[in-house]
Amino acid sequence: MIDEGIWRWFRLFEEGCKQSERTVIIYLYHKFQGRLENAAIKYDEIFYSIDGKEHFTSYAPVALARLKNLAGAKASVLVTRKAREMHYEKFALELQSAGLQPFPVDIPDGVNNEEIYQIFNMITAQVSEGENIVLDVTFSLRHLPFAYLAALIFLVGLRDVRLEGIYYGAYDLRHDGRAPILEITYLFRLIEWYYGLTTARREGDLRPLGRLLRGDVGRLFQQGVGDKELARISRLAGGLALSLASVLPLEVGLKTNEILKVLDNVEISAGPVLTSHLALKQLSHALVNWRLTADDAVEDVKDKVVLDQNELERQLNLAEWYIERMNLPAALLVLREWMITRLQLAAGHITGWLGYHNRKVYEKILNAVSERAKPVYDLGTPLERRLASIWKKIANQRNQLAHAGMDSGMVSVSLEEVRDALQECRNLLNVDLTPRLPQNNGEICLVTPLGLSRGVLYSALKLIRPDVLVVVTSEEAGRAIPEILETCGCSELQTKVVQLADAHYGFKEAKEIIPGNRDLSKCMGLAGKVVVNITGGTTAMQFAVERLAEVAVKLGATVEKVALVDRRSYEEQRSNPFVCGELVKLDDD
Repeated sequence: MIDEGIWRWFRLFEEGCKQSERTVIIYLYHKFQGRLENAAIKYDEIFYSIDGKEHFTSYAPVALARLKNLAGAKASVLVTRKAREMHYEKFALELQSAGLQPFPVDIPDGVNNEEIYQIFNMITAQVSEGENIVLDVTFSLRHLPFAYLAALIFLVGLRDVRLEGIYYGAYDLRHDGRAPILEITYLFRLIEWYYGLTTARREGDLRPLGRLLRGDVGRLFQQGVGDKELARISRLAGGLALSLASVLPLEVGLKTNEILKVLDNVEISAGPVLTSHLALKQLSHALVNWRLTADDAVEDVKDKVVLDQNELERQLNLAEWYIERMNLPAALLVLREWMITRLQLAAGHITGWLGYHNRKVYEKILNAVSERAKPVYDLGTPLERRLASIWKKIANQRNQLAHAGMDSGMVSVSLEEVRDALQECRNLLNVDLTPRLPQNNGEICLVTPLGLSRGVLYSALKLIRPDVLVVVTSEEAGRAIPEILETCGCSELQTKVVQLADAHYGFKEAKEIIPGNRDLSKCMGLAGKVVVNITGGTTAMQFAVERLAEVAVKLGATVEKVALVDRRSYEEQRSNPFVCGELVKLDDD
């Protein structure tokens, strides 16, 4: 058995920085004596080469230090007792001649678990946070690289240490007195990429992936080598990470399409980007469910995305991805917007479907069917009640999370309920939502106050010709209703009368008209249009009419507010009330 040892460098300096810093290199050297206790093993001098340059020495790490221009660094040399006795003096002199400052660090032979663990601790103890590492594994027992590997993972992951490179002086590959120094950094990069991809796939965090890509692109730039595809993927991955974190389904789809398009052209090749290419090929499999259809991928413009069944399924896939990673706020936000999008597709609103005004219409519909399903109204059809149930389930849980729990009650969001909501949304993909929502009977319902001036109601009936009449009045003024209806020729008109006990101060009464009055809410909720006259009667009556209008809007009715104007004098209006005035439309919601 030949003698073997361990080498390791740590660097504090990052190439390309504007300020020059001294590099700290820690050489780990472990010389193991082997079976022949008294054998004096000598390393032969040879030319070691890397990057087209070579150096004649017995020690590959010395050649590496010279050829990689590590002069000025401090070297901490880890040595066993016998290695120190046999080789340290000569080795230290060669390090000094290369411009390094060697310091010995005594370690055990590493012949059992306890000693291996001690070596691990000694390695990690030599490195401070933020330092850079160069590792040479030329001289070592076969099992000790695993200790190096564990130490590297620990240092890179927990101390923000940057790995500059891992090298091996391949003495056994010598030819004509020359041996190559092989860079095998990419093997550790695979571990880093595994972490980055696993974090992206399991936790939904693409930031480690972005850092790895930026690091690889930066190293290539420093080496004077360009990789346009890798640089573009690095930029796109950063954008995708932000879109995922910000819960932007369309941006996720567009950026995924761009990444996959570039990845399709990436050919796996050996060299400094081997690990990036291998890992990115695996990443492409994880992104497939997020990509937009081919027709949508014409350019990076969201307005070009066509709303269809595939797009709905893609968004649900993204919501499921968030759920699997316990990102419930993101999942609920996607599902909420998905419900609106589902109604847009059912209505045939498949182009120009984005934007606040285009989507607000369908959000109002969902709020209306949810309101109509409440027991106090009980107006919903079976389909409306189904939609209301899903919408309420999503909204209730999202609202708990939307304000950072700033509520007196404890936030309690159920993972199972979110999963149930997702499944119910999937089931809606196959439900016919083409019936008008919310459903109505097409009738016109007139809501108006009535004071002592009978002409207002007369004009309203003449000009609007409603199918249903709701009058807010007092006991005294209400006595005139039959006469007004008869004069208009609509004595048989379905009429609902709401009397205020106090016509002038009945504001509290006005607030309590609807609760429990299912018949009144049904008149407005089932109407095709609710016309609300805000003129006539007392201020309290007008206040009551405004409250009824608000309820009609919540129930999904089309509400139109009007005013009735009579330009005649007060005396003329009193003496002859049954003269048709003018109708002024105030808005059309």
